Amino acid sequence: MKVTTLSNDTIRLRINDISFDIKNQLISAIKIAGLFSIQLDETTDVRKGAQLMVYVRYPGLTDIQEDILFFKPMSTTTRGEDSFLMVDSVFKEGGLNWNQCFSICTDGGAAMTASQKGFSTSAKQMNPQIISIYCLLHRQYLASKKLSPKLCIVLDEIVAVVNFIKSREL
Repeated sequence: MKVTTLSNDTIRLRINDISFDIKNQLISAIKIAGLFSIQLDETTDVRKGAQLMVYVRYPGLTDIQEDILFFKPMSTTTRGEDSFLMVDSVFKEGGLNWNQCFSICTDGGAAMTASQKGFSTSAKQMNPQIISIYCLLHRQYLASKKLSPKLCIVLDEIVAVVNFIKSREL
């Protein structure tokens, strides 16, 4: 029986090795798929630090796969060009090609959609064929803000029922 020490350094190194392996498997799967799309979401943590999360969707062996490509803190500002530079660096590091990215989905904010320096504009400079989509969930959220109080009560009840059913799959 082989004994492994459990020092902080050993655990940290093992976690790093596992993370590196998972990242490589994901990048390989995306490359094998040939085409992929990304969805970006910027959020703020409890310390008011901006974070950028990028999801990737690609055809898997039997179904569409969806994974988190990366989740990183925004070290500079949260402008669209900053987000683009971060995504572009991850693409270059992993050997992903913008020409294989066929769509991007964003929250519709100015940083993402601005005509001069938005993320979508920068991505379309890399691949003019990219389709830019406004996130359906953000649309629903904006629409729900203007609902009448009676309709809002119905919608809240529907959401509660759906969440109840989803939490008890069996």
